[in-house]
Amino acid sequence: MWQPLWFQLNSYIGICFTYILMSAVYYGDIWKAKNFPFMSQAIFAEDGSEYNQTALLTNGRFDPEKFEKLGPAYFSATNALGLVTANLSLGALSMNPWNKSVFLVYDVHYEKMKVYKQIPRWWYVIVLIGAYGCAQATYMVPGNPVANMYGALYGGQPISQGIGFLQDLKLGQYVKLAPRVTFCMQITGTVVGALLNYVMMLSIIENQRPALLSISGTRLWSGQNAQSYNSNAIAWGALAPHMFSPGSTYHIVPLSLVIGLFLPLPFFVAHRMWPKVGFNNFSTPIIMLYSCWLAVGINTQVNTTMAIGVFIQWWVRTRYPRWFTKYNYIVAAGLDGGTQVIMFILNLLSSARRDIASIPPMVGQRLQLVHRSLCASSQ
Repeated sequence: MWQPLWFQLNSYIGICFTYILMSAVYYGDIWKAKNFPFMSQAIFAEDGSEYNQTALLTNGRFDPEKFEKLGPAYFSATNALGLVTANLSLGALSMNPWNKSVFLVYDVHYEKMKVYKQIPRWWYVIVLIGAYGCAQATYMVPGNPVANMYGALYGGQPISQGIGFLQDLKLGQYVKLAPRVTFCMQITGTVVGALLNYVMMLSIIENQRPALLSISGTRLWSGQNAQSYNSNAIAWGALAPHMFSPGSTYHIVPLSLVIGLFLPLPFFVAHRMWPKVGFNNFSTPIIMLYSCWLAVGINTQVNTTMAIGVFIQWWVRTRYPRWFTKYNYIVAAGLDGGTQVIMFILNLLSSARRDIASIPPMVGQRLQLVHRSLCASSQ
């Protein structure tokens, strides 16, 4: 409901490629695809069984002698394809020929924000130094999967968190909050959110452990993110020379960064030759990013997302622009917030049911007798 239509259409093109590419790598038996599940974030041995990661490590580090006994490790083909398309997207983003000129816009919201004191740069410097100090508590150690996992977290999460903070600042500008107030609320939300996420994580792991450990998960729960972090930690932290070096099974993965640099050029050349066709509306980084978007466990929302996106951002926006401007984004925020609250409540109810189910039958019968006697006495 809030993403621009041009972005959504580019992502839908990528999702269409997903169906084609994922089917092609599996039925073409690329990377020995048929030996492994169609979609999974786990690491496998050549016979299709899950790779014994514990037996690979000694004191948490890669052991070459144990690796010789265990043999090579493999991804599911769709998971490997996801790594390739992600790197193609990153490479295309680095060499994107569009939007190189400065484009100045008069923003009435920004003009009204000038009455407030701006956030001093040294506030951000303090946050940066503190976060960097936390990050340096771990190191990128060759052969150490856990250190590599921390590196992946600190390498990827600051980007997404930074984008989220910018969105908050933009929202604060729209509702005319003082920038310093927005900043303080961001820091407070980060701390409180981390604590709540930790509590939720413990509860979900305890109550949904079978679904989180399974390869495909369920329609509601999946351990795909945790499994992905784990697999990448083992693959890049312990097995990188054996999986991604020249001549290895997945050597195309790091090469995809270089290949991605050249992907925007055909659209750029086509736009210069036929400027009125609209080739400049194609975004190669977005298309490539979504070209293996369904390689994770839960995809039931994709078709609904596409239908709602086109309906809201095209049909409603063009036919009812006033309603769209006034209500669309607040409705989207309400639906997002409501979803989070419902998930929290359902998880607590699931935990309560599990605790009740664990009560011994004799105790349960006695509790029922007590309940009946109380009801009778009240009558």
